[in-house]
Amino acid sequence: MDESAAWLLSWKILGPDDKVLNSKFKFVDGWLQDIAGVKLLVNELCNSQGFAYLCTRRLCSDPLENLVRILLLNYSKRSFNAINFVHSLLKLK
Repeated sequence: MDESAAWLLSWKILGPDDKVLNSKFKFVDGWLQDIAGVKLLVNELCNSQGFAYLCTRRLCSDPLENLVRILLLNYSKRSFNAINFVHSLLKLK
């Protein structure tokens, strides 16, 4: 995953006048955030839960995004923080 992130960071998206337009393509930032999130998930599962590996081929972030959306329903966006996230998550058990 580090190699993929480095590869994405090496991209130069050029306009018709050869001007670099990377900042206009926010999807690259989204992909980098997804990679960072998967790395955190893999580390947590391997270090805390005893997983030997995680197959990422069919990994989809949509269910995770839906979970966060459900948790956000209890809070306004301003008051939602890490403590509230954990508290809401523990309520789901």
